[in-house]
Amino acid sequence: MSEELRPCPFCGEKLFLDIDEGGGVAILHSLKEKDCFFLSILEIEMPVGTTLEQMIEKINRRPIQESFEHAIAEIEELGAQEAESRGD
Repeated sequence: MSEELRPCPFCGEKLFLDIDEGGGVAILHSLKEKDCFFLSILEIEMPVGTTLEQMIEKINRRPIQESFEHAIAEIEELGAQEAESRGD
């Protein structure tokens, strides 16, 4: 498991975690990319006792993005197979 946050899914900029003394968690985003859709600060709730590794794993989990990437890879593979069968 990685201990780094994945980059912003919209612009690729680095994301940072800020954990306050009360256990509140915020995802901070460097706004070098001015047109990014991600909020500069996104507060999230984590259950009490959540470890840093568990937080990062939860934040890095992007099921919709991953399903799109999987679908795109399948389509590209089908296109490559079709092109190969035609002799392109």
